[in-house]
Amino acid sequence: INAEYGGEIHSAMKNNQLTFLKAMSKQLKITHVLVFFIWSISQSLGVCPTDPVTVDGTFDDGANWTISIPENWNGVMVYYIRGFSTEIPPKEEIFNYNFGSFFDTLDLRDILEDERIGIAATDWGSPANVRSGISSTVKLAKEVIRRFCRPEQSIILAKSLGGLVAYLISQNPYNSQFFDGIVITCGIPSLPKITDLSLNVAFAYDAVFGWPAQFGPIGNPFSNLTFYDTYNATLPIFIDLENGKNLEFIRLYFQISFSEFYFSTDLPTLFYATYAATVATAVFEQYAGGTISSSANLQDVTFSPQSLEYLETLGWNRSELLEKLAEVNNAVFIPQCQSRSKVLAYEIRSPGNLPTITLHNPQDTFVPSTLLSFTADVYRQRGKENQLLQVWVSSFDQVGSGNFTDAVGHCLFDPNQILTVLQAMINWINSGVKPVNNFPPNSGFTSFEPVSWRQYFKE
Repeated sequence: INAEYGGEIHSAMKNNQLTFLKAMSKQLKITHVLVFFIWSISQSLGVCPTDPVTVDGTFDDGANWTISIPENWNGVMVYYIRGFSTEIPPKEEIFNYNFGSFFDTLDLRDILEDERIGIAATDWGSPANVRSGISSTVKLAKEVIRRFCRPEQSIILAKSLGGLVAYLISQNPYNSQFFDGIVITCGIPSLPKITDLSLNVAFAYDAVFGWPAQFGPIGNPFSNLTFYDTYNATLPIFIDLENGKNLEFIRLYFQISFSEFYFSTDLPTLFYATYAATVATAVFEQYAGGTISSSANLQDVTFSPQSLEYLETLGWNRSELLEKLAEVNNAVFIPQCQSRSKVLAYEIRSPGNLPTITLHNPQDTFVPSTLLSFTADVYRQRGKENQLLQVWVSSFDQVGSGNFTDAVGHCLFDPNQILTVLQAMINWINSGVKPVNNFPPNSGFTSFEPVSWRQYFKE
């Protein structure tokens, strides 16, 4: 570089320092492009395996990983990023889509092997540290290239909290260069908004039932809580018919449908909301070093005349009802000291450059569909709406019997639905053309337009 550009640099030094810096910047950019080009060529010369192979190991940060390539691999590699957990999945569960849920094991290798698609995953080296999820996934993509070759297509398949990991990877130019597309199932685009929603449910819960002392203060829960602490506290309240009027107060304040609140396929919304406000919040605050709530009192709900009349038929006194509503709307939460920039580091702020398909249940009891409206706004505001396709599933074949169950809950998809959307991403990458959102209704897919997230949040 000095031999070729030395004269230009020497001349620039004679003129002025600014011109010199510009010239150096130009040469460094050229150097970076050349190095990256040579590296890319060297990686493409690797020999991709045709025989089945499974390898595993541990990164220097303690994250365990596994790479599984099927026989006659078609060159597509899926990088699976799991959802939230309070424990690190064991090695044999690293590809289990249903890890940590009440549903039977769904090993993603069983879905992908017949399609000759490879899969790789890490356990993050931690239960729910988003930053660890990002770094270990990027390291894993490099590991595949180092050991074998650069795949023809590298696609992230993410679930729930893993969706936030995928979004944050996509908006970082360095990290995203190792991937060609993203499929996010029931993904979280914003931890602050999830936390804020759960806080508002907690305040409503506190107003009508009293917040359980064993949870700790609202917004600053005890760190030793478990799944069963939340479950055992909320279940008796949820099934007691005498609590009907108070439960309906919470439901209408939370602004969700009757079926979404009471008839979920897995766990009630009330449980998910209190779990998010306690166990999940404590875990996230541990990793973030402080609160991840973006502000206090984000909701300011006004019950319609019809809702007020309905609640009165359940036994509410109108003046008492309005007092309770004002109490919840005026609830004060003073967060731990945390800069806004640190809070927003756990929220998608830019769409990045990777084509993205999201798969979501309209009646998701943990990640409300309104947050998908927020995601669409982020893409739209930056002129990247052609990089996002949002797909909806209203029912799923729970046991593979051909009979579909209403998908009221979190991450309720069957293997065929996941594979259908993944194939759409493969075709999108191959053709460069965004798929048409016309997935077959007889397979559980549906059309849906979520409520604007601005109806839920005051920002």
